[in-house]
Amino acid sequence: MKDAIAKPLKKIAVPVISAVAAMIIGIFVIELTGNNAMEAYSYMMRGAFGSMNNICELFVIAVPLILTGLAVTFAYRSGVFTIGVDGQLIMGAIAAAWFVDAFKNMPGVVVAVGDILTGMLVGAIWGAIAGALKAYRKVNEIVSTLLMNYIALYLADYLYTVPLAAESSKIPQTEKVVETARLPILVGGTRLHVGIIIALLCAAIVYYVLYKTAWGAKFRAVGMNAVAAECNGINVKKYMVASMAVSGAIGGLAGTIELLGTQYRIQSGFCADYGFDGIAVALIGQLNPIGAVLAALFFAALNVGSNSMELMTNVPSSIADIIQSMIIFFVVAGSVLVERNFFKKLAWKKGKEEKE
Repeated sequence: MKDAIAKPLKKIAVPVISAVAAMIIGIFVIELTGNNAMEAYSYMMRGAFGSMNNICELFVIAVPLILTGLAVTFAYRSGVFTIGVDGQLIMGAIAAAWFVDAFKNMPGVVVAVGDILTGMLVGAIWGAIAGALKAYRKVNEIVSTLLMNYIALYLADYLYTVPLAAESSKIPQTEKVVETARLPILVGGTRLHVGIIIALLCAAIVYYVLYKTAWGAKFRAVGMNAVAAECNGINVKKYMVASMAVSGAIGGLAGTIELLGTQYRIQSGFCADYGFDGIAVALIGQLNPIGAVLAALFFAALNVGSNSMELMTNVPSSIADIIQSMIIFFVVAGSVLVERNFFKKLAWKKGKEEKE
């Protein structure tokens, strides 16, 4: 009973302590630049939470982070470590850009729904390719998904430069999404759109599927021990491919929502590195859908707040990147120590020495 309570508490404690430790080290880093750390952090907090507009902007930035974090989490829980969410996101977005341009004369709601489904489908196919390579040809998924990121990136470059290029623009980019197909704005005067609701619903669905369904139990069984799962009659290859397809669909959804809700067109730098940020979000969230949401919101707060901090002080916004990197380091190190019962062994060793 004690272990059942202690394990979740440890999982929560690791990212919280890691964040606190990183923020404390951040104080010393800021002081070394010759600035007042408390003043800098004060501006960071005001920048993230000081007004309704700032809070809304925080949620806007959190949307793709939540979704990419969920994509990584689902794949990992199924025994596949993907770094290909960037490619899945790009492929989903480029497919959505094609769909919205091809069917722009249809009713806006139909275009938006069709767009989201198209982006998810293409993202799922892109993810399933890597899953099939791992399941049937034993190709390392880290290598395949990394290489597929480059394929997606250069394919998208060609598509928005030639066949999908905006006719009236001198810059390589797609046509702007028609206003009727854009995601509705939730708070007037801000960029906050309905994508945040979709992202939170997606997190709830992923959590329910993974932890409340027999299907999810099989995914997790494959992730924990593929050999044991196969001995118990689970088709491991099928579940590996399916897990990558689901992960890819979530990645494609992230790209589609960014297109329809925030950026409205694809050009160079579209959603750059959101997939890799999703890995960090998933790790800090302890590879749990709820944790991924909280980690994404924390990252978004650092992002929004650091811009304000840089504007009001001489502290560069890159300090936030340093803090994020330290949090990831501490979370990974802390998780390893907890998994190996390092602290329990340390306490036992100390108690033994005291008795002697």
